[in-house]
Amino acid sequence: MEYIKTNVGVEQDLIITYNYVSYKFEIKFNDYYQYWFIDIYNDTTNILIAAGIKLKLVYDCFLGLGLNLGGLYLIDTIDDGSAYNIKTDFGDRLKLARVF
Repeated sequence: MEYIKTNVGVEQDLIITYNYVSYKFEIKFNDYYQYWFIDIYNDTTNILIAAGIKLKLVYDCFLGLGLNLGGLYLIDTIDDGSAYNIKTDFGDRLKLARVF
């Protein structure tokens, strides 16, 4: 498992490489539903690969999408049962992790 470095609590674009192919992850927050989601593009061609992937705690966000990118998880690094803020704790307490 590898943590993906993200900025804390802000929408952002990340370039992530899987098997020598670079992908752009556009990470955005949905204020109405209170969750983070990702749109994935091929970074070279800018072709949309997948859109609206919801980041849910301890759930493989790529499950069933057929992306062949391994697993992507949102992990609570404290995990002591205490409350967290889904928006402002993203990138700090709540981290993205990928499993190959």
